[in-house]
Amino acid sequence: MTADYWPLYVALDIVLGPGTDRPIDRWGEMFIPQELARGLAALTVDTPAGARPLVKEARTIFPAHRPPPLETPPVRGRMYFVAGCTLGLLFFLLGWAGRHPRLARAARVASRTLQGLLLAVWGLAAGFVGGFLIYAWALTDHVVAHRNQNILLFAPWAIALTVLGPGVALGWPRAERAARAVATAALAAAVAACLLKLGIARHQENERLLAFALPAWLGVRASLGSSRGPHGARARRK
Repeated sequence: MTADYWPLYVALDIVLGPGTDRPIDRWGEMFIPQELARGLAALTVDTPAGARPLVKEARTIFPAHRPPPLETPPVRGRMYFVAGCTLGLLFFLLGWAGRHPRLARAARVASRTLQGLLLAVWGLAAGFVGGFLIYAWALTDHVVAHRNQNILLFAPWAIALTVLGPGVALGWPRAERAARAVATAALAAAVAACLLKLGIARHQENERLLAFALPAWLGVRASLGSSRGPHGARARRK
């Protein structure tokens, strides 16, 4: 029902945990008004004259001026994957351009600055989502948000990139090393979320978010280079 409204659709996809992914019976489906109407229309009652339909006549009191809800959930895994690859590739290209010695200094500075700012924005978004998921699990009674494996995809510690991003933009070696450690840990958590698909923990339908987060974190980590890069070598000499 929320497939046509992207912000709510993605938010629910992230926040809802494995408790909402289990199969439900017909009675459980009828919390949706459309399904309730269908269920009532299919019921019959026994009378001395024989079985009769419970609903004799259905009338439309107010027609909704919007498309009807989809009969089946949309398949959007490919779109999530493309979005994650695009974000990861953007991070990688900015990191590569910021370190490439053959580029003009102005181009390297601009690329590194944009990389750092984007890193801060990404860290704020991912860290906020991860922190909220921990709050919803540990401090609320919303059981549909408990045991949510998406915490591994949106690492709460990524919030540190909000502070480290400007340091990366300014070319500070310590900030880049710390950001590299944060991104490595976040990438490892996303890989762990993939391993959970083997059935180690309770199943959760989050393949779409996996398809987005894994290439995104891979690009973030790759954009920060290695400890043997020019910044790392300079830091060791100090």
